[in-house]
Formats: sequence, C-alpha cells, structure tokens
Amino acid sequence: MLFTITQSFTRPANTTAYSAGDLVANNTTAGDVSPLTWGINHFGKAGFMIRAAQLYKSSNVATAAAFKLHLFTATPGTPTNGDNGALAVASAADYLDAIAVDLSSGAFAGGTTGIAKRSAATAIGVWLPQGSNKLFGLLEATAGYTPVSGETFRVALECEVL
Repeated sequence: MLFTITQSFTRPANTTAYSAGDLVANNTTAGDVSPLTWGINHFGKAGFMIRAAQLYKSSNVATAAAFKLHLFTATPGTPTNGDNGALAVASAADYLDAIAVDLSSGAFAGGTTGIAKRSAATAIGVWLPQGSNKLFGLLEATAGYTPVSGETFRVALECEVL
C-alpha cells in the first residue's frame, strides 16, 4: 500500500543568504526550532519504505535551491543553531538517512509562483521505535541560497507499507 505524508513550515521573515550546510528552519533561535514531524499510520504493519521526497517552496527562486532532508526516528532534540546557522544536533542516535532534492532546475524552476521537485527514487527502510508513530526531519541548504522573506516549505514523503 502506498501513502504520502506531508508537513510544512514557514521560515523567518528575512532574506539572509544561506551557506552550504546551514539549517533551513522555522525560527532563528535554536531552542524554538520545530523539526518537521510526520504522524505515521502503520496500517497494522511493522514498517514502511520511504520511496521519495517531494519538496515545494512558495517562492520561484530557483538559483542554488538545493537541499538535503535529514530524517530521524525520534526527535533530534534542539538543534545547536537556529535557522541559517550550521546544521548540528546534539545526538545522531536516531538518525535514519538523508534525501537530496535540487530545485534549481526542472520543469517548474523559476517560472511559477512556487517550485516543486521530487527526489530521485530511494529506498529507506523505516521501523519506528516501539510505541512511536512519528518521523522527524530537518532541512539543510546544500548550496548558497538566497531565500524570499517568510518563504514556506512543504515536504511530502512518498511511502510504501512493508
């Protein structure tokens, strides 16, 4: 059975350029950053596969719009830095994997209100801890990217029940 789960956030109201390796998040204060959090319905099964990720952003800025979605099976806790600081977490114990999504080219790049792109096909097996029904994510800029103030990012994970 295939299913898609979606989460979104709005980045701060500034246009400060990101460097490669910077966290793209909802708040500039590390303690106030909320990771992406997806509720998962296991459909009575033990696990699922993430087959791809789709990233949408509300602006049409495509130059250097390349990102990496880092996934965790438990909350990554408070990042060391807030939005636009180097991505770092206190512990990688629950780190699952990362999916790269490059919006800097493609059919929707630069010519629409927002741009979206699906990642290359992937196969990430997920078995959440006992009693958990959540998956968590943090977004990293992988190139120098100049955002639009208050830009919204939406991340959809395309999944398959095992």
